[in-house]
Amino acid sequence: MAATAFADKLVLIDPHANPDTQRDNLAPDISVYADSNVPDADAKTDFSKMELFIELKLAETSDPFRDPKDPLQPQAENFRFENYSDVSRFNRGQLCSYAVAHARSQFRVHTFTLSICDRGGATVTRSFDYIKEPHILAHFFWRYAQ
Repeated sequence: MAATAFADKLVLIDPHANPDTQRDNLAPDISVYADSNVPDADAKTDFSKMELFIELKLAETSDPFRDPKDPLQPQAENFRFENYSDVSRFNRGQLCSYAVAHARSQFRVHTFTLSICDRGGATVTRSFDYIKEPHILAHFFWRYAQ
């Protein structure tokens, strides 16, 4: 597992080689752990220790969510937040599987996750280009670490 420390409180790990065998062999693209709760270097992904997870998709068409055409009117009548292509539905299901594994492993009120698609980050907020606006993602991690 490759690890990167962030803000001296969070550690980001690429867990692909070591899925969580207790949770259907799931392994998000990036697992985020508190620096005091990181699994051993050769350990599997561990949803029971994980703070949050990040899923990366290369194609913009893989984005499970979409923004309204007019961002000033996000509550437009008949607007559906979900993309309905097969790949988008699959990716939403994947995020849900990770969220369920996370929630079942810990006593939590909520689970945070990031879905980053083709240079457009998507949480359940508006999309943004994390290359042009890296401060948004950095600010999220800073707030989360606090």
